[in-house]
Amino acid sequence: MTVCGLGPQVFLNCAGFIKIDTAAISDTTTNYIEVLDGSRVHPETYEWAKKMAVDALDYDEVIKFIGEKCHLV
Repeated sequence: MTVCGLGPQVFLNCAGFIKIDTAAISDTTTNYIEVLDGSRVHPETYEWAKKMAVDALDYDEVIKFIGEKCHLV
């Protein structure tokens, strides 16, 4: 976390209490910016949060597909 001036362990310890303005950082760097750093999601659960978001999108696609098929019946 060189952009914010925090080391990795300090960031992990305080991640649940801070919110990083990822939009402002992305304007000033070409490095990868983790979007979840700007949320209240703790870094240790980023993978779980990403899977949950993908599952929600998949669910929306299934509901949309079912809705389209129901109109045909």
